[in-house]
Amino acid sequence: MVTQSSLLEHFVKFKTEPSVETRAELTGIICEQFNSGQFRAQEKDIVKEILGFLSRDVETKIRQAVSETMKENDDLPHDVAMRLAKDVEAVANPILEFSNVLTDEDLEEIIASVEQAGKIEAIAKRKNVSEKISASIIETKEKIAVEALVANDGAKIADESKERVVDYFGSSEDVMAALIKRGNLSSTLAERMVTLVSEKLQNKLAEEYHIRPLALRTTFGASNEKVVLGVISENTDKMGVQNLVDQLYKTGKLTHSIVLRALCRADLEFFEVGMAKLAGIPAVNARKLIRTSDKKGFEALFNAASMPSTMKEAAETLLSLILESERKEGEDSSLFSRRLIENIISKGYDHDIPNMQYFVTLISSNAGNIHKRALLN
Repeated sequence: MVTQSSLLEHFVKFKTEPSVETRAELTGIICEQFNSGQFRAQEKDIVKEILGFLSRDVETKIRQAVSETMKENDDLPHDVAMRLAKDVEAVANPILEFSNVLTDEDLEEIIASVEQAGKIEAIAKRKNVSEKISASIIETKEKIAVEALVANDGAKIADESKERVVDYFGSSEDVMAALIKRGNLSSTLAERMVTLVSEKLQNKLAEEYHIRPLALRTTFGASNEKVVLGVISENTDKMGVQNLVDQLYKTGKLTHSIVLRALCRADLEFFEVGMAKLAGIPAVNARKLIRTSDKKGFEALFNAASMPSTMKEAAETLLSLILESERKEGEDSSLFSRRLIENIISKGYDHDIPNMQYFVTLISSNAGNIHKRALLN
């Protein structure tokens, strides 16, 4: 049986021992004795004081021994846990990854203050990570930490946070692969990711989220920023926007994606008629709701059309910018798109608004318009 006297005996040896290696070994023994849980309350207080003393030792090996041995002990004093968590990575990481003594508030404080990606990665690997902490980790934009978070089944990640992952790491094959493997993506996010990932990952998305491979081949070319603008071709006026929308709807091809892409091309007529069709209201009513300054009107239409809620803020913001930025006389669509993008970036919307970076990608795509007949067939 572990007794207070035996523990104090080891502590006396620790204080008189000149060898760092031996002191580290004694530290491990002392901590293991504490882990045994065989002390009375008064004795525990004395042992906790000893742990506090050891956690301040000048030698990293000593502090590391405390951290490694005590990382899963829920009786570790909170002040000692925080001291260790703010130490160098070799000392901090075991506590950051395993200690239940640290609260979400503690983790938030550490994430906000540290500069070492390794510490954030350790937090991302915890057995349980709340949505709040996941969001904070993602906002650090530390790739190694975000990849670890996405791969962690014990981490809760909100849909909005997943959107942020794609905003920040859409070009990272490793992070996108981890996100796809994690699963539970919204159909909208899965479709968005198709525009960013390799053909191999496209096939995985197609299989998991029922995105037709044929659609992938016709929609995306060699460049993963190539996006189909099919229904909005220069010949649309020959068929008439209303007739075109009716035909697309009839054949099941009037998708949320196509309507949003029309908005990204600043084709408000197609956007208005498409939204009206999806919402089941006359186009003239949709036009009033879209062009009104009352946000509630647009939001009501957006919801009635069953558009993805994760896209609402970006769509509403982009619409406002289009209405404010009238096309100049003689200005072609590519120049207007460039001016629109500059406006978005200058206001910081590409980083501050979920999915706006995706819209920027669509706006900047000027190549490969597919004739409407290819979409209607």
